[in-house]
Amino acid sequence: MPVVATSLVLAGGGDPRQDRELDGVEYPELPWLLDGREGLPDPAAIGREVASSRGAAARLFAFGHDAWLLVAWSDHLGADPEASVRGTTGELRLDGFGLVQRRPAWAVFSGGRSQRAPDGGLIAEPAAPAAPSGAPPAAR
Repeated sequence: MPVVATSLVLAGGGDPRQDRELDGVEYPELPWLLDGREGLPDPAAIGREVASSRGAAARLFAFGHDAWLLVAWSDHLGADPEASVRGTTGELRLDGFGLVQRRPAWAVFSGGRSQRAPDGGLIAEPAAPAAPSGAPPAAR
């Protein structure tokens, strides 16, 4: 039977020796924290430059980035119900009521460390189609 958790599972000490007990646990995670995003520095690099984005505050940086991304693409997302953008927090789209829907990445503990779930996790991410002409690679 699969074992799942929320991202609060990361609230522990971060010691791989102690976190081995979590091996096999899957949880939703921000893609940017797992393997970065094209065009953005990795979370550790930003943490070295901007003290307010270290540790747990990296999540706030990611949400702020995606808020900017949603504003920039709001017309496109509102006009096409199938449109989405790849944000730092996951795949973002607007539903029929104009509410933001987010599909996060899935992570799994292995060897006491968190990493992207190799099979896409319990809720596999769909393959992204090619970007439309003239649009940046992050949009579809």
